Amino acid sequence: MEKTQNRTYGEFGTRLFDAYHVSKNPEGLTAGQLNGHLEVARETNYGLFANINSLGQILMHTRSNRDAWDEATLFDFGSLLASLGGVGCLIDGITEDLQHHINTLNANKEA
Repeated sequence: MEKTQNRTYGEFGTRLFDAYHVSKNPEGLTAGQLNGHLEVARETNYGLFANINSLGQILMHTRSNRDAWDEATLFDFGSLLASLGGVGCLIDGITEDLQHHINTLNANKEA
């Protein structure tokens, strides 16, 4: 799988939006093209979990500094986690749709 750490968040968003659009409108694309978009969704998912891991590491290493977690920081952190969860659900839907379209194209090719 391609390393995702060198990608910007804007690039992730653009590529994920393209994958979402293709997952909803796959007409005229080959299984190989759809698979390319599926890989984008998987790469983005990997990057998402790498970010969640980073947040966990921050929590682990700041446990002795109670001042690091004031009310505003906790609110922002909670908002970020909720957003990451939403993106994860979106990625899951995209990958399911794309895999379904790929399977359909491959089944039609074999028939």
